[in-house]
Amino acid sequence: MQISVSGKNFDVTDALKEYAETRLRKVSRYFDHIITANVTLSTERNWHIADVTVFGKNVDMRGEERSKDMYHSIDAVVEKLERQIKKAKGKVQDRGRQPGREAGPEPAEPAPTEAPENEFQPRVEGVKSFVAEAMTLEQAIKEMEELGHEFFPFHNDENGRINIVYKRDRGYGLIDPRIA
Repeated sequence: MQISVSGKNFDVTDALKEYAETRLRKVSRYFDHIITANVTLSTERNWHIADVTVFGKNVDMRGEERSKDMYHSIDAVVEKLERQIKKAKGKVQDRGRQPGREAGPEPAEPAPTEAPENEFQPRVEGVKSFVAEAMTLEQAIKEMEELGHEFFPFHNDENGRINIVYKRDRGYGLIDPRIA
């Protein structure tokens, strides 16, 4: 992992730089896909601020902490990043254990396309596959409420198509897509 430490309105000493690098190397043992980490140390009034951005394969994370001591700020921001990385790693590991997910190879990701900088380009963070169980609309609403979801896709027994039931202000809505 490549680590860069810089100061903003603050001269970073060699000891402080070494301390930040040592603490951040500890983070890489939790997640081996981290490529670079940018550390910015600054002071603002009486606060010592540590701002860390971690870039890696399919993971970008940022943390900022402030305290009266720069070493404490570094420790706190590293702990925050460790929690974020453990959570992200848990999501990656749990991806294969989701109920209703069929075993098999992951779908191939499409190659990125070049687009002008000012044009919006959506980013799909993940794809969830599931087996749509055949049920009535009433059963789907009950299932959605039990799970605490805002919407629920299901195979509608009444029309034989995939439908989506969703919550509205005063009741529920149903999306019944059809191919033209």
